[in-house]
Amino acid sequence: MEKIDAVIFDMDGVLIDSEPIYMHHVLSFYERFGIHVPYEEVVKLAGSSNEASWQMMASWWKEAIDPKELEQLYETIMQGEEEVVFADIVNPYVRYILARLRERGIKTAIASSSPMSAIHAMMQQCQLSNSFDLVVTGRDFPFSKPDPAIYLHTVKQLKVAKEHCIIIEDSTYGIEAAIRADIKVAALKDERFHYDQTKATYLVHDLLEAYHLILEGED
Repeated sequence: MEKIDAVIFDMDGVLIDSEPIYMHHVLSFYERFGIHVPYEEVVKLAGSSNEASWQMMASWWKEAIDPKELEQLYETIMQGEEEVVFADIVNPYVRYILARLRERGIKTAIASSSPMSAIHAMMQQCQLSNSFDLVVTGRDFPFSKPDPAIYLHTVKQLKVAKEHCIIIEDSTYGIEAAIRADIKVAALKDERFHYDQTKATYLVHDLLEAYHLILEGED
């Protein structure tokens, strides 16, 4: 691997193990209305774009409903639900490797499809507020991953060459976005959500393994 000058992290599934919590909330929402949705169906939401997720969820509703209308109903109903405590679901080695990367002068960024409010809440709760050079939300772009715009923008803002950058992802769409941006991508291995990770440049079991992979470029 060439020398790495910047590491770009997805948030959900990479920095935090949030997908199971989100799925639990979705199941709870439908149960309130007496609608049974098989868990195998809810799993398909993992890694989907915001638009695709609401379209899928609308298809499970008891009658025809506009995805936007369902989104508003969901937000209204689930406001009182227990909030996600990000500090409880932070992935192993996150703080460790972020500190080591910054010690080595390697730039770090978050490029997530989640809203900026959720990203900032995660950083604050997980004591990561000073750990990133740049934070980007996919909500600022016309199209979500697998569109590569978020990654192309992040690399440009970091002022690094694409060949000296690596993205850490987990989902099929995230990996595809990195590939379409022509940037190396290390996928965190996850067999729970049936992601297609075969196109990733590298497959790693955890963030510490990803960190050692990055160090190989300095040898």
